[in-house]
Amino acid sequence: MTIEHGTPLFLGKPHFLDAEQSLINSIFGLNPIKELHDTYFDIEPISGIVMDTAERFQINLMMSKTDIRYKDCCEGIMPILWLEFGGRITEDLANRFKNLVYGTQNLSENLFQGLNALAATLIIPGAIITTIQNRKRLDAKEIQQGKKSIKQNIVKSNPNNSNQDLDDGTIRSDKPTEISENLEDLSEEAEEDTQ
Repeated sequence: MTIEHGTPLFLGKPHFLDAEQSLINSIFGLNPIKELHDTYFDIEPISGIVMDTAERFQINLMMSKTDIRYKDCCEGIMPILWLEFGGRITEDLANRFKNLVYGTQNLSENLFQGLNALAATLIIPGAIITTIQNRKRLDAKEIQQGKKSIKQNIVKSNPNNSNQDLDDGTIRSDKPTEISENLEDLSEEAEEDTQ
């Protein structure tokens, strides 16, 4: 309890809730009940808006004897009145609030889950297509290296031939049909192996 501006007025909780038991027992008829006499605020956690509140306080007067008046008065704190200010959100406003706040929250959660599903749907086929394309490139590279190796072996195995290995990897030979037939056969075998 606190004194206000030098006057013997004190503020406290109604029915001296949470005060010393001796103070409660000094006044007949007091029955402090937390649910009825305490201040509370129900705050919605996402927005921080107060949905229900009750602010309760009691004004008390300090009584004391004087020489002129109240000679027979007992000294103590006397409750004068207690007040309650509060409010509660209406059912209609509560429903509108739920739709605005929680509806938006549910929409964002559903959108997030939908985007995750879409990403998974696109990533898996993309990975498969990329793997296939890389495999085809590697197979084509292996075929080219195989052809080059065959050409080099033909040149090495026939040193008396007038075959000439040119700078671009082609072979000039006196027997072009024989070389091209061998290369075509090897290319066909390599393609069959990759399929």
